[in-house]
Amino acid sequence: MIEVEPGRTTAYSIPAMLSTYGAPTEIRIWTFSEAWQDFFIFILFLFYPDQGIMANYTVDATKVGNRVQGCFSDDVEVELALWSPEYQLTYIEASEQASTYMDISEWGIPVLLEEATELSPSDFYELFLNPYNEQCVETPEDIWSMP
Repeated sequence: MIEVEPGRTTAYSIPAMLSTYGAPTEIRIWTFSEAWQDFFIFILFLFYPDQGIMANYTVDATKVGNRVQGCFSDDVEVELALWSPEYQLTYIEASEQASTYMDISEWGIPVLLEEATELSPSDFYELFLNPYNEQCVETPEDIWSMP
């Protein structure tokens, strides 16, 4: 496995990844229930095991009532984990082999999008494929813990 941090570039924005690679096999998210020591992030993972790709997008989280929101613009920094698709890694296996940036299991396993939001993977794909749509994800705060 190799890891690449291309930084803030539209070539690896969420709409670009969806346009290039199609709908991910899994979409996962992770956040806290509230800010912790001035640290409040929202992470989105796009997982493409058939292509050997896991993309990690991390943004600052915000509270919207009793929900936690992460908004992902074109200039969001991305980290990529890449491996040979011959290995057929699961999300857990891929994240365990990745660096601590990608493996956040010490804080909890990222939750499948459809279990943590009102978005289905196909809804997410249709919404985020268009770079002109608002690209925010909201999740109830009560399903997230603090470290």
